[in-house]
This record gives sequence, C-alpha cells and structure tokens, in this order.
Amino acid sequence: MQGFVKVNLNNKTNYNLEQLEVYIDSMILKGKSKEEIKHALVKSGSNEKTVNLVLQDTPVPSTEREELGVYIDDMLLIGKSQEEIRQTLFNVGWDKKTVESILMRFSKK
Repeated sequence: MQGFVKVNLNNKTNYNLEQLEVYIDSMILKGKSKEEIKHALVKSGSNEKTVNLVLQDTPVPSTEREELGVYIDDMLLIGKSQEEIRQTLFNVGWDKKTVESILMRFSKK
C-alpha cells in the first residue's frame, strides 16, 4: 500500500496520526468504505485499535450520509422496521454513530 503510515498506540512504532487521518480521508474520497480501509490497514500491519479510533473520528462525507438517508427512507416505505434497517447497516459496516444520527431524523417524522 503506497503512502501508508503504520501507527501503533504502544509507541513501538511512532508515526504521525495526522498522516494516517490524511490517508483515510484520501481513501474515502476515492470511494472506499471505512470497512475496506480498516481491512487494508490492519492487513498491512497497523494496530487495529488505532485504526478504529481514527476511523471513528473520521466524518462520513455528506454525499454518503445523503445516500444513507435515501436508503433508510426507501426501506421504511416498503415496511422495514428501524431495527431491521439498523442491523442491516451494522452488518455491512456502517458505524453506530452515523446510523443512529440518520435514523433519529426518521423517528421525528
């Protein structure tokens, strides 16, 4: 993986977290999902806990949030419950914070 920066919380390998964030942001802009990014980083030797922490703090681009909102709206229209939708999204790698914030919009309707 070119341009990859290995980061390890136990300071055995001490690289810049900011570089890891830049790498993750660039992969998101290229259309990679957070799960794909995590898998590639961990496979290449990054500390999984560190990757999870950085990914958790990386905002989901607004276009993905909009698409997720459209998906949720469509699923509700065909009769899926919020719990079914929630579980489906978690199963495919969406993070809890994003899913819950978008589902909250639909529970106010």
